[in-house]
Amino acid sequence: MSVGQIYRYFPSKESIIHAIVERIVAKRLQWMLNREKQVNFAAVFAQRGHFRPGDEDDRILMLEITAEATRNSAVAEIVREADRRIRSQAVTLVRADYPELTEREAAARVELMSVLAEGTASRYVTEQVIDPELMEHIYADTLRKLFPRMTTSKLG
Repeated sequence: MSVGQIYRYFPSKESIIHAIVERIVAKRLQWMLNREKQVNFAAVFAQRGHFRPGDEDDRILMLEITAEATRNSAVAEIVREADRRIRSQAVTLVRADYPELTEREAAARVELMSVLAEGTASRYVTEQVIDPELMEHIYADTLRKLFPRMTTSKLG
């Protein structure tokens, strides 16, 4: 498809970005809501934040879109809204597992997890000089402090 052809389906660059972000958000929300999954979060973070096959492409796209959001207010709003939806669902899930946390406390823990995940993913383009096994242990220690009842299988 030529570059111009895509505008037969989308009226603007922002609408293309919105469709991409919606697809990524839908996949992430579906993954979050799958309570049957067994994820070793410490290992995921140590491996540059890739939760499942194909996640690398989505992370790279989101880095590009986030960069565009620094220059384009319409794209910035798309990114903010996507973040609000994912964060809201994550806070709901944390509060379901940790009802003793206030909304504010759960949101702060979710924010720290987001910073870890996004920071780790953005480091994808750099040389990984730290041993992933050591990083996995450090992430596991951090996760134990944030979520003390998290199962050992999810911590590594």
